[in-house]
Amino acid sequence: MQMAVGPITYTEILAYRQLTLADLSAWDVALIRRLDMAIRAITSARRPDGEIPASDGRAVTGMLRGLAAKRNALNPKEAAK
Repeated sequence: MQMAVGPITYTEILAYRQLTLADLSAWDVALIRRLDMAIRAITSARRPDGEIPASDGRAVTGMLRGLAAKRNALNPKEAAK
C-alpha cells in the first residue's frame, strides 16, 4: 500500500522551525512551498491539471498531433502548405 504525499503545510514548517530553532524568513517559507509543489508535480503519477510528463513519449506525441489537428482545423489554408 502506497501512502499519498500531501503538500508541506505551514504547520509543518512552523514545527520544523521551532524544533531546529531555524530562523526562516517569509521568502524561505515561500521557497519551501514552491519547491514542494514542483517536486510533487514531477513525482506525481497522476497530474490533476492535465499536464503530460515529458518522460511519457506516447502521450507527448499524441498531444502534439492533437494540437496540429486543432491548428489545421482552425487554419485550413496553412495546413495545405
